[in-house]
Amino acid sequence: MTATVPADTEELSWPDDGRRGLASAWLALGVTALALAGIFALLLVVARAPGTGALFPTQDFFRVALIVHVDQSVLIWFLAFGGVLWALAARPVPGLSWTAFGVAAAGCLLVAASPFLGAADPLLNNYVPVLDHPLFVTALAIFALGVLLQLATYLTRVWGEIRWGDPLAVGTLTAALATLVAAISLLWTWVSLPPVWEGKAFYEYLFWGPGHVLQFAYTQILLVAWIWLVRAQGRELPLGDNTLSALLVLGILPLLLVPLIHGLYAPDSAETRLAFTRLMQWGNGLAAVPIGIAVLIALVRHPAGAEAAETLPVRRA
Repeated sequence: MTATVPADTEELSWPDDGRRGLASAWLALGVTALALAGIFALLLVVARAPGTGALFPTQDFFRVALIVHVDQSVLIWFLAFGGVLWALAARPVPGLSWTAFGVAAAGCLLVAASPFLGAADPLLNNYVPVLDHPLFVTALAIFALGVLLQLATYLTRVWGEIRWGDPLAVGTLTAALATLVAAISLLWTWVSLPPVWEGKAFYEYLFWGPGHVLQFAYTQILLVAWIWLVRAQGRELPLGDNTLSALLVLGILPLLLVPLIHGLYAPDSAETRLAFTRLMQWGNGLAAVPIGIAVLIALVRHPAGAEAAETLPVRRA
């Protein structure tokens, strides 16, 4: 059944040009990451039970499992869902788009397998906790490469063709740009970080700035999902599409300060830690708060909801 939508809407559907299959694959990857996170959540409980230590490849398997659980349920899940949005928003690039997915999937699976292949030495640093082993770090790098390849194919397809009055298109783009800024921040930090640091301190400094930037990407992905779900239920947001699009752009404008932070402060300085903390604290709610309020208003106005639409309605302001 199709929900009744306002007269000033038009249905957004995706042509059968390969993007649906690719998006489904990325969604399956994200769900797989969540399933793996759940398995490792169970394993970390078992690892703490009396007399079960001999069942695991390391005596500190609790922290090992915790790290894999966090990376799968946050980093890999969110970026895989970003892959869903980017796949839906643009035609696949023959050969490259599916290669990107395959690379990301291989990285995801290798992250899960690495504790059983010798990766240990868990480091509970912020944002992207790691097992300090070449295999685990390589697995994360492989996954990141796949995501960046998918990101690149999306940007090359849509750059200059974004419908700025379509909040779903704008939100998808802003999530991509925030992810790109996080990748640049990671590279900048890695190049600038003094070689004296190692172990947990090294990864803490390495992921501090990029980790904060990734929170902006996660937020933009979440906001697109909120708008998508509200529209799919036939509910009407109290904000027009142009306003929603402007808010989504506002949501990543604070990231213009990222190069300034990197340029002014050393990556291992207290100033860098404080600057990125303040950036996320004061900047990452600029879009989330008003759009979140609008979503709540839409839910309150129509508490019973409408029948789910078969296609996604997009309101034209």
